[in-house]
Amino acid sequence: MGVEILRILPAALVAAVNVTALLVLIAVLSWSKRAGTALVAGFFIVFVVFGLLVLGVGLRIPDEGTSPVSGYIDFGLAALLYIVGILALLNRPRRAMDALTKQRTGISLRSSFALGLGLGITNPSSLIPYTSALKDLSVRDVGPLGVILGDVVFLVILMAPMLAPVVLAYSFPSTADKLLAPVSAGLVKHGHTIMGATSTGFAVYLTIKAAINVARFF
Repeated sequence: MGVEILRILPAALVAAVNVTALLVLIAVLSWSKRAGTALVAGFFIVFVVFGLLVLGVGLRIPDEGTSPVSGYIDFGLAALLYIVGILALLNRPRRAMDALTKQRTGISLRSSFALGLGLGITNPSSLIPYTSALKDLSVRDVGPLGVILGDVVFLVILMAPMLAPVVLAYSFPSTADKLLAPVSAGLVKHGHTIMGATSTGFAVYLTIKAAINVARFF
């Protein structure tokens, strides 16, 4: 079971590259730590609900050892990630990043929570790898406990980059903004490249994985 769960780590690491969400979170934390916490909560809830929905469908997918369906799904997910990666490499997210992180006067807890929900829902670079990981857990013989454990491991890795700025803001309230400013500047400058490279790289991985799985049935 441990080996099977380890196989979802590539997807989890790619999904954790939440450049736009991290940029927005850093901006919100500069206005209010509580609002930043609400944003992270909203973001997290999206993935919990999405995970439950995908697992409900995934449990009906035939085992990858007896059917090529899993491989075909990987091909589809890879195609979507190629689009996400290419758009990111073409610098499309930069305008959205600049607009979302523009200086404002503040934000309410309710608005911040809703913003977290929106960032999660409109985050294909994380949702697609998450779908792939959940599908893999569903079609492999890891049992209910293995599926739950794998999902928890994935969510911990996914949320770690989002939780780190919040912990920093509460631990060092007087210096957190100065510490996070270079991170924000670097992400604004290089975020599109990071997103493009990770999404495209994982799409290549999924393509190879899918081809190997489907080829076994021909």
